[in-house]
Amino acid sequence: MNKLWLALMKGRAFALGVAFALLAAFPNSDANADDHVVFGTVPIAGTAAAWVGNEAGYFKEAGIELEIADAVQFANIVADVMAGTYQFGTVSVGTAAQAIIEGLPIKIVANTYHSAGEQKLMVLSNGPIKTIADLKGKHIGLGGLNNNFQAGIISQMKEAGVDPSTVTFTLISPPDLPASLRNGVVDAAQVNEPGIVGAGTDFTPVIAEPFKPFGERPCNNYVIVRADWAEQNPEIVKRFLTAYNKGAELAASDKEAVIRAVMSFSEIPKETLEKMTMPGFGSDLRQDSFQATIQGMYDLGFLKRLVTVEEAFWSP
Repeated sequence: MNKLWLALMKGRAFALGVAFALLAAFPNSDANADDHVVFGTVPIAGTAAAWVGNEAGYFKEAGIELEIADAVQFANIVADVMAGTYQFGTVSVGTAAQAIIEGLPIKIVANTYHSAGEQKLMVLSNGPIKTIADLKGKHIGLGGLNNNFQAGIISQMKEAGVDPSTVTFTLISPPDLPASLRNGVVDAAQVNEPGIVGAGTDFTPVIAEPFKPFGERPCNNYVIVRADWAEQNPEIVKRFLTAYNKGAELAASDKEAVIRAVMSFSEIPKETLEKMTMPGFGSDLRQDSFQATIQGMYDLGFLKRLVTVEEAFWSP
C-alpha cells in the first residue's frame, strides 16, 4: 500500500512539474491571455484613434487584445454591438440617440472624433453662390439626411434668413458628392476630406463650420458599448478606455501617427494625407456639445424626443 501511494505521489509530482514547465515555456497561454475585444468601426480618418493606440501598444499594456473589425457601414454597428459581434463600436451622435430612444441598451463611453474643419458645405468657386443667403431655392447634396450636419446648416440658413422649405436636400453617396457639385447636379454639397484637398481651388466653403450651432468643435461620433455587457465586465471597459483614450490623445498631438494609421487601411496617398485637415481627437466626451446637438436635431423633428446625458453616457 505504501509503495502504491509513493508511486502515485511521484506521478503527481511529475505531472505538476510538466505543467509548470509548460506555463514557463508558454507565458501567453490561456491562463495569462489578454482579454479579446472586438472594436467595430468604419476605417476612415475620423476613427483612427483605435489604430493609433494599438500601434503604440496601449491596448497590450492594458491587457486588451484588440481586434478592429471593418463594419463597412456605420449603419451596421448598433445591431452588431447589440448582437455581441462587437464589444465596442463607433456611431454618430444621432445614431446613438436614436438607438436610446428606441429602447436599446447602449451607452456612450468615448469620443471617436470631433469637428475640426474636415467637413464643409461647399460651392463652386466661380459660381453664383457667395453667401449663405444665396442658398435660397437651391439644391443641396448631403452624405446623410436628418443628421447633425443637416441640422447645423439649417440652423445657419435660418439665421441668414433662408427658409429651409425653399431648399431641396438630396442624399448622395459621400464619395460622389464632389463630382455632383462639379457637374452641376447640385448647387452646394457636403464635402469631406480628402475631397476638400482634392478640389483644390475649385470649391469654396459657403458654410465652413457646419456644426457651429452645437458649440466649439462639437463631437460628431462616439464609441458605444452594450450597457449590460459593460455592467458585467466593468474592469475590461475601464482598461479598454484607458488604452483608447491614450490613443486618442496621441492622435490629437501627432498627425504623423494618424497618417500612418490611415495608410494602413486606405489607399489615400501620403502627400494627400499630409495636406488634409484631420478630424479632431481627444478623450474629452464633450457632453455639452452632445446636449446641443440633440436639441438641434429634436427641434427640427429629426429625433422624437430629447436624450439626456445621464441616459446616454456610461458611468462606471
